[in-house]
Amino acid sequence: MVYGNDEAGDLPRLGEKVSDGCSAGSGEDAPPALEDSLLRLQQSDLEMIRVLEDLIHLLIHKGVVRITDLPGAAQVKLSERGRVREALGGLTGLINDEEQGVI
Repeated sequence: MVYGNDEAGDLPRLGEKVSDGCSAGSGEDAPPALEDSLLRLQQSDLEMIRVLEDLIHLLIHKGVVRITDLPGAAQVKLSERGRVREALGGLTGLINDEEQGVI
């Protein structure tokens, strides 16, 4: 898998062309077991985004880092996600009961 930021500083989405002669596959032509693994990994990525976002906010709250220590694009994205999550009531209860105490 190829990772790298595009001109805007964003990671390319799965299936986007990332360089000449190379693209990240969508998994549509993959065997079912591989496709299932790719889907699980993609879902795990979405869940990890929330974990990392909460970790960044915790580090900022504890004074370990300042939001201004982060690149401008990261500051904007964190602020926007914070506003959206707040509008949705903070999205409490994101961790399933069976996940309690895992970390």
